[in-house]
Amino acid sequence: LTEIPGHEGAGVVVKLGEGVKNLQIGDRVGHAWLHDSCGSCDYCLSGWETVCGQQHQTGFVANGCFAEYTVAEAAYVGRIPKEVSFSQAAPILCAGVTTYKALKETEAKAGQWVAVMGACGGLGHVGCQYAKAMGLRVVAVDFGEEKRDYALNTLKCDAFVDVKGKSNDEVVAGVKAAADGVGVHGSVILAPALAAYRQGVDMLRPMGFAVGIALPPGDFPVDVITTVLHRK
Repeated sequence: LTEIPGHEGAGVVVKLGEGVKNLQIGDRVGHAWLHDSCGSCDYCLSGWETVCGQQHQTGFVANGCFAEYTVAEAAYVGRIPKEVSFSQAAPILCAGVTTYKALKETEAKAGQWVAVMGACGGLGHVGCQYAKAMGLRVVAVDFGEEKRDYALNTLKCDAFVDVKGKSNDEVVAGVKAAADGVGVHGSVILAPALAAYRQGVDMLRPMGFAVGIALPPGDFPVDVITTVLHRK
């Protein structure tokens, strides 16, 4: 890398480029992963700048947030309210926006079930809190009794399924049992394991959505018959 890396930073605007109208010196802003995109392709125009073929990431075309100063595109930073500290805001710019978008992509509505796989990790613990704030019922899927306690008593999830020592079928059965015996309306796959992808699809009820976030190497099989017939 020729630039200093780092994203999900927060700071104060100290200088404005020519023509910038939406910010002022002294504004408190957050600087996320996406540095910029073309702004004119079909993806950008439909709100999907993150798949734009001309996008750039923070820390690759300009110094990232480990630097003392960084240059950001004015259209790609967000204002931070004065009552929110920088340390509170920074995680929202990565784990927060990632899991919030993932939950929206499940299309689950208040009162419906979602499974958060890797529920107690860096992204998962934020996603569980968002899900509860959205009125969703949450099945936390993670590893071990310590995380069970954290998921149920701190994150206030509705159910916990421990994957420790369990087969794929046992994990799926546990989630389905918690979610009305039918399965979840949506799953958010944050655990970097191929098994989580198969489980994340299999635990869905008919017409459910699995949203993949983690990026483990390799491929994963799916049950073609139930995936097609149940419109997952």
